Amino acid sequence: MGTSAQGYITDLPYTDNYYEQLAPVTLNYLAAVNGCRPRDLSDFDYCEVGCGFGLSLLVHAAAHPAGRFVGIDLNAAHIRHAEVRATEAGIANVRLIAEPVGEIPGSTDLPRFDFIVLHGVYSYVGEAVRGEILRFIDRHLKPGGLVLVSYNALPGYAGHQAVGEIMRRFARPLSDNSLERAELGLSCLRLMLNAQVPFFRLNPELAKYAESLFDRDPRYIAHEFFHEHWNPFSVDQVSGEMDTVGLEFAGALPLWQNHPEADVPEILAPFFATQPERLSREAHKDFIYNTVFRTDLYIRPEPADAHRVERTAALWNMPFCGVTPPESVRLSVHSGALTLPLNSRESRIVFNLLQGRPRTPAQLSAHPVLQAIEPARLIDMICWWVLSAQVRPALPADDDAADNSAAEINTAMAVDALREGVLGKAWLVSRRLGIAFQFDRLPALALCAASTSPEASPEARLCTLIARCGLSMEENDAPIPHTELQGLAAQLYAELAAGGTLAQAQRLGIVA
Repeated sequence: MGTSAQGYITDLPYTDNYYEQLAPVTLNYLAAVNGCRPRDLSDFDYCEVGCGFGLSLLVHAAAHPAGRFVGIDLNAAHIRHAEVRATEAGIANVRLIAEPVGEIPGSTDLPRFDFIVLHGVYSYVGEAVRGEILRFIDRHLKPGGLVLVSYNALPGYAGHQAVGEIMRRFARPLSDNSLERAELGLSCLRLMLNAQVPFFRLNPELAKYAESLFDRDPRYIAHEFFHEHWNPFSVDQVSGEMDTVGLEFAGALPLWQNHPEADVPEILAPFFATQPERLSREAHKDFIYNTVFRTDLYIRPEPADAHRVERTAALWNMPFCGVTPPESVRLSVHSGALTLPLNSRESRIVFNLLQGRPRTPAQLSAHPVLQAIEPARLIDMICWWVLSAQVRPALPADDDAADNSAAEINTAMAVDALREGVLGKAWLVSRRLGIAFQFDRLPALALCAASTSPEASPEARLCTLIARCGLSMEENDAPIPHTELQGLAAQLYAELAAGGTLAQAQRLGIVA
């Protein structure tokens, strides 16, 4: 059968993806922008429910060697793969569990967590399993702890649901194999599109969406549409369920959704002024934007509202770092419904001060020009730069353990990616920013070589890594001669330097 007893597909692995929104530094910034106290990243516990192959979990564990990470997934094949990855990358601060959440006993030795994250899982399980997830959160979340839950959302997903139903109704009776069901479903969808049936002629946006599905991995199609349970939710439905275990709504992604200046068109601002309650505002916005997918943050309140702080205080000691070179800075950027005010003298000083190394607002405020402005205004400037994606929240100062951990997983991921073929992408961890960035596979391997083994030249290290990948001459499957490897390495580094990739990797904290 294609599904487990809980109705979730287990005969077919999911796609292997990285999700930046699950990063502790992202969760902390989202909480702080909404006036919630961020968690201490020098000592914390983190859990990902439905961790899949563990790519996001291992990236974040490598970036935070002082944290303790737990990944849970009911698909044993996912967990075995994650275990191999962790071993190859030398990541020791991860524990992996191949069990449904509801079958992990309450008496287990799991800690109480600062962060619990669930990407997509909530939409693909039934009411009973959602109850088990909520009980798990209730047992294991610390006071002040943060929960990120993402799910297919109403009203936007209703149309996607209809497209999925076309595939499900055709394919489910014909096969128990999840991959075959996905392929059969797509074949039915193609037939309907080619015939220009009225459903698609009257709903051209859904026709465009249906066409996009043919570019997706069939494993994605299976996991998106062929679980036994397949539920989109409104924000107040999910909030109501979180409320049963005492969680409060604390924010949403993308980030512009948390800024009233940016989150609705100006023409609707008077209407939203009559909607001061946050969840009511979120529900109305979903109808404005026809929201298809939501990513929401919840918090477990602390006694006497100790988790609530003024936004300026929450962000005052959080580091930030520029990720765009000054010569490429954009001063006219739209985010949500707002053109960001980036071009003032003070704002440009903030941006320039954040080049090179992370600084906190407290540190920025010592600048002679910035001393004269209100702290809340300084925080606003930083938030606008973050919304422009030219500045990012960062981690405290680098340490050797973190640098080594990130370098090890980067090399393991780049080697693994290159073994699959030279074309494509690999994710590399930034210790400075606590997240991963995507690079082409061979340049990714070169960046790994540039950030490790100081006793050898980057070119020599790259030759060793390419040989480790087992690449060969296409004509006779023989190993690439060392002299050719040296030439390839030298040419690649010249291209990385000339194209700015090496400088950008240094700016992101991937290469020292």
